[in-house]
Amino acid sequence: MSTAVRLVRWHPLVMAGVMLVGGLWIAVLGGGLGGGGTSGGCSPAAPVNAQGLTSGQQAFGGELASRTGLDPGVVAAWMLAEESGGAAQARQAAGNNDWLNIGYTGSVTYGGGDAIWASPATAADATAAWLTGQPSIPGYGVASAGVQAILTTVGRPASVQIAALQSSGWAGSGYPTLPALYASVTGDSASAAFVSLPFSGSTACAATVGGVGAQRLLSIAQAAIGGPYSQPNHAAAFDHSAAWIKVNGTDCSGFVSWLLGPQGLGIWNQPLTTVGIPTGPHLLSGPGQQITIFNNPRPGNDGHVWIEILGRYFESAGGIGVHEMDSSEVAAYNAMGLYSP
Repeated sequence: MSTAVRLVRWHPLVMAGVMLVGGLWIAVLGGGLGGGGTSGGCSPAAPVNAQGLTSGQQAFGGELASRTGLDPGVVAAWMLAEESGGAAQARQAAGNNDWLNIGYTGSVTYGGGDAIWASPATAADATAAWLTGQPSIPGYGVASAGVQAILTTVGRPASVQIAALQSSGWAGSGYPTLPALYASVTGDSASAAFVSLPFSGSTACAATVGGVGAQRLLSIAQAAIGGPYSQPNHAAAFDHSAAWIKVNGTDCSGFVSWLLGPQGLGIWNQPLTTVGIPTGPHLLSGPGQQITIFNNPRPGNDGHVWIEILGRYFESAGGIGVHEMDSSEVAAYNAMGLYSP
């Protein structure tokens, strides 16, 4: 597999292999259970800091993040919530790489002496398989539905992955410190995401997500093609599926909000109009490497918004509905001078 190594902010939508270099986890883009990948990447920023993790935890965490696609910062925080300090050092000295305490029930330990825990790599591989519902932990059965649901958040923001861990039933405490631990290992809050736009007249916004996350969003946008244009369904579409939009439709800003909402990137919790998009959450300035949103912030029918995903363009427009735009449509918009980055 050909890979390109870049220092990246550990954005929740980056699914990549990881390696340890000088105490920092570095993404090896193109890896990950989700497949695909890209030689592109996100803008350089805070990596996952390995400080506080034993060498065994570092190796285990890198392998688990690569195998599952979970955010490496979330994996690091999860390990620290389970084992840290002297307890982690003692466990490593004992040659036990069960860093998430699978099989430890408080009164009984299942599979604790098994050879799978002797190596961080085999321990991570068994853990990844167990998270999917496979009986990979000797003597411990399969993961509960709540635990298996953790991996359904792969490709979603770190805050969503953390919430899944907190509600999974894995820890009786509900992991109240996970957000703070995530911030400590990444230097960023768990709600961080990176989409952006400058704000003078017309606007363009950029999402610096990983290639796998962008590819997923492209598929979501394509699934909604054919939906009618509907201003009354601007807000109604937000929490519905692509199949619903294909039948009922939405308007231009409703479509883009839907793509950035819980059905897509998961970084918006409510639909926005063209007027509200410039002050929407998690927006930065400049054109995106994978995703760019072009917005004319005028109100009502005077405003419009469309989106580029991996070099392909989509909108919901009056008289046409949700469709993929051809090069002539893009050129016509650009010629208007209202949608330049």
